[in-house]
Amino acid sequence: PVPVDGNGIDVGALTASRATTVLTTPAHQSPTGVVLSAARRTELLEWAQPGRLIVEDDYDAEYRYDRAPVGALQGVAPDRVVYLGSTSKTLAPGLRIGWMVVPAHLIDRVRTAKSLADTGSSVMDQIAFSQFLTSGGYDRHLRQM
Repeated sequence: PVPVDGNGIDVGALTASRATTVLTTPAHQSPTGVVLSAARRTELLEWAQPGRLIVEDDYDAEYRYDRAPVGALQGVAPDRVVYLGSTSKTLAPGLRIGWMVVPAHLIDRVRTAKSLADTGSSVMDQIAFSQFLTSGGYDRHLRQM
């Protein structure tokens, strides 16, 4: 574990931990609700040098009532950030659909691991969600909600 304060994850403590991978929720740290500050976002991205990886969980990023949405770290450093999300809150938890935006150097390994670990995902649900995404329907749904 790495401490979290009013600005988000303590990158100094992360560095001291000698971890090479970190799982973080920059849009809404659970359970504190803290949003990763701009300064800490910069520090965290600098921490993610070659050989280190940020796994960014998009937890609660879809719905913002108290502040403007926060951009994803993945958009700034796509080669150093794995971006995770799901439809659990936006559509229905029973769909069990999630996604990963993976750096290019990890695609083959992630594809292989998924094929070995998960053979039970509903193909029809995935096809329907893919159409919902590409048509812009999912974006319209999020804005309406």
